[in-house]
Amino acid sequence: DLSFAGDPNAFSLRKASVVYLAVDEDYHKQLYLVPARGGKPEQITHGDTGVWNYSVSPDHSSLIYSIPDGGRGSNLWYWDASLDAPELLLNCPDSSCSDALWSPSSSQILYSRLDFADEQAYLGIPSMWWLNLATKETQPVFEDAQLPGYNPRWSYDGTWLSYTSASPQQIQVYNLQSGERQSLPTEIGSAAAWSPNAQTFLLSDLQFFGDKYLNKLSLYNVANGTLMPLPSDDNFDDTTPTWSPDGEWIVFTRGEWTLDRTAGADQLWIARPDGSDARPITDDADTAHGPAAWSPRGRYLLFRSYSTANVETPSKIVILDLDSDKEIIVTEGGDSPSWFIPKK
Repeated sequence: DLSFAGDPNAFSLRKASVVYLAVDEDYHKQLYLVPARGGKPEQITHGDTGVWNYSVSPDHSSLIYSIPDGGRGSNLWYWDASLDAPELLLNCPDSSCSDALWSPSSSQILYSRLDFADEQAYLGIPSMWWLNLATKETQPVFEDAQLPGYNPRWSYDGTWLSYTSASPQQIQVYNLQSGERQSLPTEIGSAAAWSPNAQTFLLSDLQFFGDKYLNKLSLYNVANGTLMPLPSDDNFDDTTPTWSPDGEWIVFTRGEWTLDRTAGADQLWIARPDGSDARPITDDADTAHGPAAWSPRGRYLLFRSYSTANVETPSKIVILDLDSDKEIIVTEGGDSPSWFIPKK
């Protein structure tokens, strides 16, 4: 029995919102906010350079986003619902600063920085930097400020930091308290998806099946250094795993492949973290789904869907109620949705 019962007062769909990216009338990507049950979207950003990407805080009440500055630099900005206008966090006049990652305590962020004046800039591989949100002080994560690294992810307790190194291309796992390091070879360098209740993470990487490479999921245990492939059929691509808040379930996207073409659009599947009890939770061969974001208590999934049969059809942002299997169409024409819960 798949049960997601929890404290009904801990999360309310009626009080929640969804933040997402969409193109404005001038074809610039902007951030929008809309009630989770649907309604009129509120435009958060209005810049004429467009938003690159954004990241919501662990408590879902604020966000940081990155934009080009119109020259050769970029800026990081902060916004929450109490502000009349976004606040400038960091100006990077000669660098690309983007991909903010909040620390579990929300006191600082990691971000990717590519300094155009550096001799390695032509490679296009950024380095990782800290930003203290209270003092606005910034510094490189490593002693070598230009050491390439990307796709950083924190374990939920803040003990471990994982990231992808460029040469050699590996998943690096670093204990911020003890200094212990572990490394895993990787073909594509996808970000680790950490479990919320254990020192394990899921990884999507290429594996050779028959005469083709396919994306498959594996579960890595930091305590004993074991990597366990999850069960999967030969013709499936499995990607973008996300954990339920209690760590008991995972949702991932699965696409079926034939030798010469994609057989169908990506569907969302649910399973136990070891791959058992796997089943699809979407089933529309002409519609691609995901990746999915769990609501704080685990009852709802938020994701983008779009038609693969008709490219003229606008994409949709959808909430799936796992208790009833009913879908809520939040809005049309957006992508990269995240849960947002404004401060009271």
